[in-house]
Amino acid sequence: MRYWRERLRGLDPGGMRLDPAGAYADPPAFSGEEVRRVLPETVVGAVNDLRRRGNSTDAAVMLSAYLLALRSQGAAEDCVVGVVVNNRGTAHARDIGYHVSTLPLRMTADLDAGFVKLARSAATELMTAVEHADVSFETLVPDLGSVRDDPLWWRSGLIRHVFNYRLRPPGSPGGNSAVDVPTGLTRFDLELIIERSADEFLMRLVYSTEVHDRAFAEALLERIQSVLAQAGDEPDRAVGDFELRTRAEIDLLERINDTAVEWTGPATVPGLVSQWAAATPTAVALLDGDRAYTYWELENAAAAIGRMLGGHDIGRGDVVGVAMPRGMSMAAAVLGVWSAGAAYLPLDPEHPAERLISQLDDANCRVLIGGHALPPRCRAGRLDLPADAAGTPRRPKPREDPDVAPGDLAYLIYTSGSTGRPKGVRVRHGNLANVVRDFARRLDACSETAMLWATTFTFDISALELCLPLVSGGRVVVAPDAARTNPPLLLELVENAHVTVVQATPTTWRLATAEVSGAFTGRTLLCGGEPLPPSLFRTLCAAGSRVLNVYGPTETTIWSTVAELSADDQRITVGRPIANTRVHIQDARGRCVPPEVIGELCVSGAGVADGYHNRPELAGRFAAGPDGEHCFRTGDLAKLRRDGRIELLGRRDRQIKLRGNRIELSEVEGVLEEHEEVRAAGVALRGDPSADGRLIAYVEAEDRPGLAAELWEHARTRLPAHSLPNRIAVLDALPQTLNGKLDFASLPADGTVEGAGTALLGTAYGSADEVEARLARVWSEVLHRPPADRDANFFLTGGTSILAARLAALVAAEFEVDLNLGTVFRAPTPAALAAYVRGQTERAVYR
Repeated sequence: MRYWRERLRGLDPGGMRLDPAGAYADPPAFSGEEVRRVLPETVVGAVNDLRRRGNSTDAAVMLSAYLLALRSQGAAEDCVVGVVVNNRGTAHARDIGYHVSTLPLRMTADLDAGFVKLARSAATELMTAVEHADVSFETLVPDLGSVRDDPLWWRSGLIRHVFNYRLRPPGSPGGNSAVDVPTGLTRFDLELIIERSADEFLMRLVYSTEVHDRAFAEALLERIQSVLAQAGDEPDRAVGDFELRTRAEIDLLERINDTAVEWTGPATVPGLVSQWAAATPTAVALLDGDRAYTYWELENAAAAIGRMLGGHDIGRGDVVGVAMPRGMSMAAAVLGVWSAGAAYLPLDPEHPAERLISQLDDANCRVLIGGHALPPRCRAGRLDLPADAAGTPRRPKPREDPDVAPGDLAYLIYTSGSTGRPKGVRVRHGNLANVVRDFARRLDACSETAMLWATTFTFDISALELCLPLVSGGRVVVAPDAARTNPPLLLELVENAHVTVVQATPTTWRLATAEVSGAFTGRTLLCGGEPLPPSLFRTLCAAGSRVLNVYGPTETTIWSTVAELSADDQRITVGRPIANTRVHIQDARGRCVPPEVIGELCVSGAGVADGYHNRPELAGRFAAGPDGEHCFRTGDLAKLRRDGRIELLGRRDRQIKLRGNRIELSEVEGVLEEHEEVRAAGVALRGDPSADGRLIAYVEAEDRPGLAAELWEHARTRLPAHSLPNRIAVLDALPQTLNGKLDFASLPADGTVEGAGTALLGTAYGSADEVEARLARVWSEVLHRPPADRDANFFLTGGTSILAARLAALVAAEFEVDLNLGTVFRAPTPAALAAYVRGQTERAVYR
């Protein structure tokens, strides 16, 4: 017992649950079935050779192949397999009865070692285990707390998979022989029985039909045979480099990656837009409020911008900042920048000045268009061209055919960085043209297509909303920011402008469908940017619309895969790759894993961006994939289903998506730790990331009144609004795990810590000030609770960016003032917001 207790110390039996395994039935049926395979003579010869090379045994060779097959299906590196041994002994050789022990053999396969070394290690482990064969695994379970705490421990204890090697008994002199009688039952997930006779190797695999199916079992036997064949050919080759997919699985991936398309016509988006402008100059290209702009007007406005930039020596290789609101001026600015041969940098005036300056400096951006909306510090030392320069000149001159090549930079867009420094993604014209043309073809886009342009410009999917209609002869319908959080306003615009295509994140779709259910019947809906919740999936499918679930990181240009959803779908997937795009699910060694096995989703093909701007230390995220192509490792965990569709399963790092926004939690922590009073910080996401999800920050510092609010203000000047914590708890010390890491599991989910400083709600305050009192009523309507006092921070008392947008709309209507989401972030307390409202009211009276 002492040997086994020590041998199994620290083991996590849950690590042996295979990725393709289903859930146990409740109540369990213990049902099992069996598949068989006889090893070919060539593979039997490989087994014999491997045994001799390693001075091991047939059992050790077969056990090693079994372990590698299990590893290929998601079993942990720290493996435990039940090995059946005969403990009858010579003294009881003729006794009748069950003299067998199942020993929990624990092994770690060195994936860098050759198969011979692995088999030799297995032989040693087997011999040592047999020396302690008088103890079976059932007697060990009561001593293993982690196993005993599992409500199903009695099913199979700490063992899910069993290995049994035995010589096939010959017939007796009377003609009788031993015969196994299948019972149709099993306690284990898998039982591999190897029977060797003088002339053959028989593999019998008994599998639990509750967690596996016949196809899985047959494929596992094929994997074991493949391992033996590869090891026989290259006995010293690293076992981690073995191909552990079946031929059928390799063919499946090749089929879904057969996406090659040769596009005809202009090779870039500006070239395609110019083609339509020449063919249909009087057709409506963009609808902005009550004003419709034709392709002719858009082209000439872009030409004015392009010539103006050329006059300031802006051309190929330069980056131009674009900061105006969505509309005609922005569309013309984008096309004008491309006409000059430059790339655009989308800027959000609501982002902190420090963040904007960092992006502008990193991009070496010396010219802005519409920069008046940015903080003055951002404009310092840069040429700021007015947004209205995009207006049509009195004597219009047609825009020349853009001299833009697919390899030229189209835009530089920044995303959150894990080190606290945003990363600039370099997207080329060829990248952009491929995704735009794919969706134009997929949606049958034409002159009747009208797509809503509603997404904030610094979110890369906004480019699809602008470009897809323009390369199809359709029209762009500009949506005001308020429409994203005001479903009736959104619906009114969609209906009045006859919008046919709407793209949004699940967060926006959840808001829209909650208030105007059924309003999108007959339209095409694109949903992406974050995982699609099952409840929203059902709502969208019931809306009578064509629904596409889309996926793609910024680094692979907007969308890389797409699934057309149906109410009959049993699981939510992101479908298959778009044109000229290939996907691979890889293990840590960069090898493709079999279907139904979890790995990192990697994307290669025409959409993969050039890389990160000025960040050579991050080049490893862009590398050669299994097919030798330029590939991006997304960091997303996924599996390829047997039907060829991809299912997302979370992240392998601490990047999250909150209401469609990509956030690096370590970046938020780094900003908080920059404050001189903070010794350490940890940030966690609590709740549904597409609905009520909130960022809770835990900081280690000496508490004092007002510190939490001060830390939030510190973060506000450095982080975009969607990355700001919704609650900050100040603790004397952050809990740690045994290995010295922050123990998130020990932190309270709501951020409330007894005896710790935290920004919490109290009772409603009564204000004699009429403006503050009216603000408190609106505040209560949004948060369903009043502010604690005039200095209560909206975002530290339950507010989110979505709720802040609603608060801004209600306050603007209540006081008839110009107020937006950014105002709430800059003035997040009743006192500050009241001061802003008074200032706006006084200016209105003065005017």
